[in-house]
Amino acid sequence: MRRRPSVRMRITAIATAGIAVTLGAAGFWLTNDTAERQISEVDAQLRSDAVVTQRFIRSRDPVPDFGPTGRVVQVVDADGTVIGSNEE
Repeated sequence: MRRRPSVRMRITAIATAGIAVTLGAAGFWLTNDTAERQISEVDAQLRSDAVVTQRFIRSRDPVPDFGPTGRVVQVVDADGTVIGSNEE
């Protein structure tokens, strides 16, 4: 006849499983939340840069430098001639 695990062992096993599920769910949620926030921040910055570039196209001011982001903007006319760039 097989002996049943003690109450202490069963409580320990249930608590361990509960903690494992909780940590797994928290990790999944944090990973998804962080990814969504990063994508949203990049999208917002790109939209902002597009608005600034669109203003350039309308006003013919110099193409703005977008700082250390590494983004290069070239504005071309219908013939494909570059009429502005933020790259030197």
